[in-house]
Amino acid sequence: MITLEPNGDVSPCDKYVGDAGSHYGSLMKTDLAELLAYSAHNQAAKREEQEAFNKMRQCRWFSLCNGGCPHDRVINRRHVAGYQDNCCGTGKLLATIEGCLNKERRATSKTGGNPPSPSGSTSS
Repeated sequence: MITLEPNGDVSPCDKYVGDAGSHYGSLMKTDLAELLAYSAHNQAAKREEQEAFNKMRQCRWFSLCNGGCPHDRVINRRHVAGYQDNCCGTGKLLATIEGCLNKERRATSKTGGNPPSPSGSTSS
């Protein structure tokens, strides 16, 4: 993804706007293909993406998150003590969602396919 500002400035995505070294240039001076081809940030981002994918492929949730947001990975590496590169960070959230869905399935199967009422009693 890229962000195109009204003045023609191009950056990786809106999360990077104003981040030092992430400005690709301006479409008012150079075409997009050239901006991307010669951007040190874009080249580094491509390498980071491949390295991150290789580290996270073993994650149980990789097929859902595909490694998460590149910007979030960069920020987590900079600011989260003990950040692990083998998960994009949504694993705990996805496991919680899975637990809630499984709980709902178990409750539904006990009530014969009818979801439980908010009070916990079943009615048909």
